[in-house]
Amino acid sequence: MKTLVLYESKHGATKKVAELLGKKIENSVVAKLADFRGKLYKYDRVILGGPIYGGKLHPRVKKYFDENHFEIDAVFLSGMRHELAEQEIHDNLPDEFIEKKKVVFVGGAFNFESMNFFEKLIVRMVTKVKHSKESFLMDQIEELVKL
Repeated sequence: MKTLVLYESKHGATKKVAELLGKKIENSVVAKLADFRGKLYKYDRVILGGPIYGGKLHPRVKKYFDENHFEIDAVFLSGMRHELAEQEIHDNLPDEFIEKKKVVFVGGAFNFESMNFFEKLIVRMVTKVKHSKESFLMDQIEELVKL
């Protein structure tokens, strides 16, 4: 069974999850959404991943999902607001998809080294976090491996 893991990542957390899935899922291809030129029908499973910023799914991921949701088998969302995970899933994806397909929140990271001044300022103000930090939910990532 051939699996495609498509992702978009701004600061690297979503990329890290996509690459981990690529290592754990046999016969898989991992591709950044912006670089992908293939055809989805060539894959048995398609997993789409994207980051959540300010409660919104990355615009490129959202657009791709809206245009191709019927060919996508699972979606993972990354972010650091674990307490808002369920709300962010429902705010960004249609209920019909959530009920029929696999959708997981995988946690994320604050990578201060890749943030600009304003991004760091916002993260510090909203979350009170002052340095890089990771918080991935490995049990949720394993749910995607088991598809």
